[in-house]
Amino acid sequence: IINKWKLEDVVYRTRLPNLTVIPGGKAAVDFPEAFQSPGLARFFREVKSQYDLALYDSPPVNRYIDASLLSSAMDGVVLVVRSGHSRRQEVMAAKNEISTAGGQIRGVVMNDFRSPIPLFLARRL
Repeated sequence: IINKWKLEDVVYRTRLPNLTVIPGGKAAVDFPEAFQSPGLARFFREVKSQYDLALYDSPPVNRYIDASLLSSAMDGVVLVVRSGHSRRQEVMAAKNEISTAGGQIRGVVMNDFRSPIPLFLARRL
């Protein structure tokens, strides 16, 4: 994407109207180095001009620098937290890292949540 492809060459239409995706492909690029390239900045500008909303997925904040770098270039960040797996200290460290990088957390999504109330009882409530 950075220098080799045009946006229209990598965007795939889905069966859902108005939803397109760019698959991740192979991780063949050193992201911290690529993040400083004019090609990536151009890519972000082109996406922003052609789409109402763009969501970028990144590796875990606490393990890779990619998310911190990316957060500084985005309008906002949605932090994904895995219920029963992510520890409070890890989540707070991720929040601090994003804030330090200049990113703004707009929301949090919790996945893999399991209610302590059995489903057959929850349906009756």
